[in-house]
This record gives sequence, structure tokens and C-alpha cells, in this order.
Amino acid sequence: MISKAHTILRAFLGALLGILGFSGCETTERVEYGTPTSDYKVQGVVKDESGTPIKGARAILRRSSGTGESRYTVPEKDTLYTDSNGKFSFESDFSLNNEVDDIFYSAEGFREDSTTNIRPTQTKPADGWYTGEFIVSDEKTLKKDSK
Repeated sequence: MISKAHTILRAFLGALLGILGFSGCETTERVEYGTPTSDYKVQGVVKDESGTPIKGARAILRRSSGTGESRYTVPEKDTLYTDSNGKFSFESDFSLNNEVDDIFYSAEGFREDSTTNIRPTQTKPADGWYTGEFIVSDEKTLKKDSK
């Protein structure tokens, strides 16, 4: 037989757990697990020596692996092509140790060129494990191939 004190204690503990459980669900703090991330945008334009945009030029993104000299291409999308205005763009949520730091350019009839040691510009501040928004913007002029 369950005593009256036992029944009251069970009811009290059940109510207490319910109150604590529901109050724990009302938090507005962001719970974050994993690796810090950032919004990362790469954009640019490719033109010829007269300033005319080059359609279909390739911009190959490379980023460091965070271990010094080791480099590899961006796995999500490493080769971008320019539109009719010579523009290209790419967006991702990289962790900061995987920034794009080189862009290699090529187009038919033009000499290949590159921009190296790129430093992104931070456009949104960090908030917790979100380290902010960063933009890499580059403009490249390709010279005609004399072959």
C-alpha cells in the first residue's frame, strides 16, 4: 500500500521536474557544437587588356589546408566560369583555417595568370562559433596569348 506521504512526494517531484524541464526549453541562447564556421564569398571579374569582359574564363579556387604548404582545391566547387560580364562568384561556409588564398585564371586565347596570398575582408562580425562573413574580391586582366 502506498502511503499518503509517498503520493504527495511523487506529485511534488513530478511537478518540479515538469517545471524545470519546461523552463529549460525556453532558452534563447544558441547551442553550438562542432567547428567554428563563417560565411565565405569569393567574387571577381576577368577582363582583357582593353577592359572588355571575358566570357567563359576559368577561375580555379585554391585554399590552404591550414598545415603550411599543403594546398588543395575547394572540394565543393573548385572551378568557376565567368558570365557574359566577365564575373564569377562562389559562396560557402568554410571554417577559417580553409580560406581561399589563390585563384588561377585561364581563358582560350589568353595567357594564364593568378592572384596569390589573398586576404579576405570581414564584412560581418563574429558571434559565438560563427566567425563572421568574409569576402574575397579580385579583378584580373588577362593578356592575349602571342602563340
